Amino acid sequence: MWWLFALWTGLATNGCLWGTLVIAGYWGLTHGPWELPLAGGLAYYLAGVCRAHLAARAVRPFIAIADDDYDRVARLNVWGWPLVSLVSWLGIMSAAIGRTIVWRGIGYRMDSPRHTTVFETTAGSREEQNAHARTTTRAA
Repeated sequence: MWWLFALWTGLATNGCLWGTLVIAGYWGLTHGPWELPLAGGLAYYLAGVCRAHLAARAVRPFIAIADDDYDRVARLNVWGWPLVSLVSWLGIMSAAIGRTIVWRGIGYRMDSPRHTTVFETTAGSREEQNAHARTTTRAA
């Protein structure tokens, strides 16, 4: 359920921003009223900057890292939120078509809702990985 929520909200967020820029570019090439979609896209971008800035300030007391490191990441999140959002949404989309994930050098393949095959991804060839694969079952 949360996966679908992330899929649709990511589609709406990216569709609104990138869609207005595409429309502005197309209308600019075809001598249409490109200023209106460009202004809408800019307003949407600035609203996202404000949201990301407020979120960065709200969570800062709970993050235990140096101020310089936090500020660098917060700046990326505030000013680069369209790219961060797009990459995040592309990751969600890849989950829609893929069944494998690699986390910290360990690969997982979702065979069914109750079965997962775990394999070592740093162990060399694919045949070697499959030879060492084991299947786990989630408790019902």
